[in-house]
Amino acid sequence: MSVDFGELFRLDVSPLELFIRTSVIYLGLLLALRVLSWREMGALEMPDMLMIVLIADGVQNGMAGQYNSVTGALIVGLTLLGWNYLLDWLSFHVPAVRRLVRPRRLQLVDHGRVIDKQLRRALVTEDELLAQLRVQGVEDIRQVKSACLEPQGELSVIRYDQNQEAPRAPKRHGPGT
Repeated sequence: MSVDFGELFRLDVSPLELFIRTSVIYLGLLLALRVLSWREMGALEMPDMLMIVLIADGVQNGMAGQYNSVTGALIVGLTLLGWNYLLDWLSFHVPAVRRLVRPRRLQLVDHGRVIDKQLRRALVTEDELLAQLRVQGVEDIRQVKSACLEPQGELSVIRYDQNQEAPRAPKRHGPGT
């Protein structure tokens, strides 16, 4: 069985067109996911993984313009890696880009009280919050001085010191409390 290397590396679409298609779709999806996806508590769940796989499959031809060569695949892959690196570099050096690309920390518990508005904003249920607190060894929300949903999707928890008195405040923090 012979391999036609000329056909294997021949481009059906110009490299510039592949770069532009890939860039537009990558940046558009990044913006859409950033705007729509605040919900990042804990690890990726099955629906999130499925969404990523389906997006990848669904945008493949739009990015590639029906390429059939290894060279085209390399251009698409390198364009995606390049944008990812550039945005990481820019978000490190330029605060405005960081605010656009990376979500900020979101406080969900303040002095033993759940902040309902922030839970709604993050699309996190109270049950999910309490489950994450239990994973970190918190039995009672009144033990928590502050709990924040970090940009990486982890819940950071600051407890009251054992010498400090936990507040006897209501469990809710929001309208009507």
